[in-house]
Amino acid sequence: MNRFHSGIIIGVVAITAPLLVWAQGTIIHPADQVHEGNYIRAAQSIQILGKVTKDVVVIGRDIVIDGPIEGDAIIVGQNVVIHSTIGGNVRILASTVLLDAAVAKNATMLAGNLGTTPTARVGWDLTVFADRADLQGTIDGWLWIRSRHVNLAATVGNDADVQTGSALSVAKNAQVKGTLKYSGKHTAAIAEGSSLGNVEYRQAGAKDNGRRSGRNRPPLFWPLVFLFGAWVVGGVLLVLAEPWLAQNARRLQQKPLATIGWGVVGLVVAPVLIMILAVTLIGIPLAVLLTMFYGMLVYCARVIIGYSLASIIQTRTNSKLPPMALMVVGIAAYVLLIRLPLIGPVLGLLGTVLAFGLVIQTVTKRYEH
Repeated sequence: MNRFHSGIIIGVVAITAPLLVWAQGTIIHPADQVHEGNYIRAAQSIQILGKVTKDVVVIGRDIVIDGPIEGDAIIVGQNVVIHSTIGGNVRILASTVLLDAAVAKNATMLAGNLGTTPTARVGWDLTVFADRADLQGTIDGWLWIRSRHVNLAATVGNDADVQTGSALSVAKNAQVKGTLKYSGKHTAAIAEGSSLGNVEYRQAGAKDNGRRSGRNRPPLFWPLVFLFGAWVVGGVLLVLAEPWLAQNARRLQQKPLATIGWGVVGLVVAPVLIMILAVTLIGIPLAVLLTMFYGMLVYCARVIIGYSLASIIQTRTNSKLPPMALMVVGIAAYVLLIRLPLIGPVLGLLGTVLAFGLVIQTVTKRYEH
């Protein structure tokens, strides 16, 4: 097992294990039932056989989707199989993925092994980070892939940007209507009969040969793992506490300075309180619980602030997006901002302070209803 594949598995386990400890057994959404609204579940095994009218967020070991989904899908699991249409975007983090259906918009996959069948179709763009990718079917937009092994037997409606750790194999039934941009250690094996608009090959640098530094792993791998994790947590929060998230956005817009003030108090006082409790025997359990809550809130800050910022922008621009779309866009934008050089750490700290302020005001019942 190579390092990239191991990293995928570690990322999947890191995200799914805490939830699967509590979510045991199998969940089945029957084929003769229609689920109105968002469908969010966590279990060892999840089978969606019936229709879902909005978005799907599922976490599990084995996930099978056989029923149509009208909205977006965020999936974290070990083995994922999709046999039915998805009307929005798809984002998947898994060890093994099989796509055997149509995705109306964009598809983003982080996988150990990814396979798409001849009946698979991606309506917009396909983005892939994988150890091995076997692509068939149709991609109407762009293909962007980083993988150690790539077998391309699909039809790509625009450009295909492929970077491999070894080599690219292009089957005779493959079509790229734009430019195939390929980077790898070896020239691509292009079968006679394939239809390629143009081919640009750039050989990987010799300095990478023979090294065991793991540089074949995409540099954005772990940030994307954390982004997927934030999307999953955000989806769960959205279903469980959407009114509270909406209140956060209003509060942040109306009184940002008060929120910052409460946040600074919470961020500073909580560690002091934890240390005081930790030195007493009866206070140790409470100190442990408070430490866990403190860490969880630091992680959830990107979800709370990302959704709040997106909601504020939507209000000021008079645009209308569904809550799940706001959550996805807001978190992605916030994560991108905190990765900027120089100002990124400052924005990250500010977001954490604001999140603490919002939570403290909720606990002390100082929200304006």
